[in-house]
Amino acid sequence: MRLAQDDLPSSPLISRLRAEGRVTRASTSVTVTVGGLTREVRVVHRDFPNGGSWSFYGCPHCGRRCRRVRLYEGQLRCPTCLCRLKVPYRVQLGDHEGVIARLREKLSGKPLALSGRTIHRKKELTASLRKAELRLRAKALGLK
Repeated sequence: MRLAQDDLPSSPLISRLRAEGRVTRASTSVTVTVGGLTREVRVVHRDFPNGGSWSFYGCPHCGRRCRRVRLYEGQLRCPTCLCRLKVPYRVQLGDHEGVIARLREKLSGKPLALSGRTIHRKKELTASLRKAELRLRAKALGLK
């Protein structure tokens, strides 16, 4: 089957690095390892009037802000670059079985923890799982 964005090795989310303290407001770059390749990636900050801020990766290819970069053909790229290169997501290829398996795996695991708090995404994941199962059923019945 064709290569999809879901299959590409990806960097950790920038918010995870910020929570771990590897990225601060003063950071201008961070070193990430993706698929065995270690690169320094620019960090861009969005400051708010109330004193808060968000951090983003600066795409090494196009310079856009993004939360995650993926390794494609030896280069780190953002989702926008991958879409321009026509690299689809797994569900766009019609691989509903793979999507369902991945969602079931996420739902069967323990919830993520961040600084002692628990992040619950069960509702969103369950809704995505149901939609994928409906698409698979519709495809099997020849409705779509």
